[in-house]
Amino acid sequence: MFVRILVVSIFVGSTWASSDEPLVGLAHLIEARVEATDFEKIAPSEQEMIQAIVKATGVQMATRYKGGETARRNQHAKSHGCVGGKFTIREDIDAKYQVGLFSSVRSYDAIVRFSNADSRDRDDSPELAPGVRMHGSRGMAIKVLGISGESLLPQHGALTQDFVMINSPVFVFANVEDYALASRLIAEHGDDKGGTEFFRMRQMPGTTAEQKARAAETGRIAAQIRSAGTPAPFQTPPTTPFENSYFGAAPFLFGTDQVMRFRVVPIDENAEGKQPLIEESNYLREGLANRLSSGEPVRFVFEAQIRSKAQITDIITQIENASLEWQDNPEEYPWTALADLVVNSSEPLDEAVCESLVFTPWHCLKEHQPLGSINRLRKAVYLESAMIRNMPKEPASLPDR
Repeated sequence: MFVRILVVSIFVGSTWASSDEPLVGLAHLIEARVEATDFEKIAPSEQEMIQAIVKATGVQMATRYKGGETARRNQHAKSHGCVGGKFTIREDIDAKYQVGLFSSVRSYDAIVRFSNADSRDRDDSPELAPGVRMHGSRGMAIKVLGISGESLLPQHGALTQDFVMINSPVFVFANVEDYALASRLIAEHGDDKGGTEFFRMRQMPGTTAEQKARAAETGRIAAQIRSAGTPAPFQTPPTTPFENSYFGAAPFLFGTDQVMRFRVVPIDENAEGKQPLIEESNYLREGLANRLSSGEPVRFVFEAQIRSKAQITDIITQIENASLEWQDNPEEYPWTALADLVVNSSEPLDEAVCESLVFTPWHCLKEHQPLGSINRLRKAVYLESAMIRNMPKEPASLPDR
C-alpha cells in the first residue's frame, strides 16, 4: 500500500511497459515536447522517459478497462462530486499581478471536481489491516469557463483555464527521472517490493547525493499523505472535501517574467475537531452532498506566491523539483489573494456530466504555462488519458441540471 501511495499521489500515475506491448490512445504519436522557458532546465533524456511512461499509460488503461467497460481517468478516477460556482477576480490586485486570467475584474462560471488521487474507485480511506485505515491524497480541479486569450493546447471546444490541485503542497516525486524509476521497479517487483527497491536503488554505489536526498524526501512526503496522526499529516483529514486547502504543487508562469505557486483555501470550513467516518466507503462524497444541502454557500480564496525572474536563484530546486516547497516567508513571498470561488449549489452536478470533463493543467492561457519536469510529464500523460476517454470537448457554459 505504501508503494501505491508513491504512485497515485503524484496525480499522473502509470505502469511500465515494454515496447512490444499493445498501445491504446494516440498521445504517444503526437509531439508533446515542451520547449524550455527561461525558468526551466530540461534533462537530455527526459523526453524519452516521458514517451515510455505515456505508452505505459495506454497499456495500463487498456488492461484496466478491457471488455467494453467505460474508461475513466488514469488517476483521480473516483469523484466525490462536481459543483458549479463563480470564480471572481478580485478588485484589490496590485497592478504588477494583473496578468493573464487576473488582468481585469470579472466573474466567471466555473466547474469544480473533487476526487481521490487513486487509479480506481476504492474506499476513501482503505483498510490496511483490521481496524487500521489509511488516508490518501485528495484532489480539487477548477475549470474556469468563458475566458479569452491564447491557449497553450489546440482548442477542442471552448477555451478554458484549469487549475488542477492536490491537498498537499508538493508532489511525492521530484521529477520524471525518479517517477520513471519507481514505475519500472514496481512493474518488475510488484507493489510490495517495488517501493523497497526504489529506496534500495537510491542507496546503491554511484547514486548521487542529490538522488539520495530526493528519495528521502519522497519517503517523508508519502508518509505524511497517508497519515492520520504520526507523522503529522499535511492537513487534518477532512469530513467533507471542502475542509482542506488544495495546491497546484508545482510552479507555473505568471506572465512573461514572473512565476507562481497557487493554492485554494476554504473560508469558514474547518476539519479541526471533527472525526471523518472513515469506515464508510464514500464518506467524502456523502459529506459533500450533505454540506451542499445546508443551503449555505461554500467559499474559497485563490492565492498565489509570486516570484520575479531575479528571485529564482536556483532553477533545479525552485522550478524543476516538484517535491520541494518554496520558503514560506510572509514578508518576502506572501500568499496574495487573486480571486474568490463561491459555490452556491444545493446539490452536485449530474455525475455523467462530471465524468465527461477533461481537466489538465495544460488547459490554460500561455501566461500561466505549467513549469518543471513533472508538469511537462503531465502534459503528455493527461493527453493520453483524455484520448482514451474519447477526448470530450471543452464546455462553454455550466451544464443544465
